[in-house]
Amino acid sequence: MFEKLGRLLPSSIKKSGEMSRGVEAAQVVEAAQAAIRLTFGAEVASHAKAASFKAGTLRVSCDRSVYAETVRLREDDLVAAVNKRLGRNAVSRIRST
Repeated sequence: MFEKLGRLLPSSIKKSGEMSRGVEAAQVVEAAQAAIRLTFGAEVASHAKAASFKAGTLRVSCDRSVYAETVRLREDDLVAAVNKRLGRNAVSRIRST
């Protein structure tokens, strides 16, 4: 009559996929913040923060337009750096705001 929670939970997580997408997004954002620091240096990293990840697009939030433009100009470098840190091609595009 009753199922053990340990048996129900894994199948529920697999079915929804939401938890795994959330974990992936958190991993990408964390890797991206480190990649921003390595790619641009501490000055830009203090003004540009990896904010979110969804469907291959990483959103970077910048507190000044000059930093957003800097990120846009080196988008390919940042995509490569993030994907290298992750060990897979998760990020295909950067949106900086």
